[in-house]
Amino acid sequence: MVLDTSGEPLKAALAAGPRIIKPNRHELAELLGEPLDTLESLVAAARGLLDGPNAPETVVVSLGGDGALFLTRTQALHAHPVEVAVTSTVGAGDAMVAGLVAAQLENRSLTETAQLATAFAAAKLTRLGPHLPPPEEVRALANQITVTALD
Repeated sequence: MVLDTSGEPLKAALAAGPRIIKPNRHELAELLGEPLDTLESLVAAARGLLDGPNAPETVVVSLGGDGALFLTRTQALHAHPVEVAVTSTVGAGDAMVAGLVAAQLENRSLTETAQLATAFAAAKLTRLGPHLPPPEEVRALANQITVTALD
């Protein structure tokens, strides 16, 4: 369902037609072999991955402290992070994947998916180790995530 890897494994797995992929900005730049230094270049690169017969339905590009991009063939969104007390960044990308899966299981819209997945990552930032806060705290964070449409 969701592919989250980098380097050669990412390149090879794209041929299998994953439904959702979640590279971070550096993994996407490595995949394409070019610097992606602006939001516009990241959006263009992600859109390029949505073309072709085995293309994913959704591309999510995590941007660290700048939030994340969520793109389909018809929508491009930027989820902006909420301010949290960062304890550790370890596992934030994995938490975002968990949020993507949760949103898919709940049949969420792309905007709601962006909010929930970004909230999972933000919630993970507040914890050490492999733990998230209780679900109600994560859902409360999701309500604070601002999502803007990109042209």
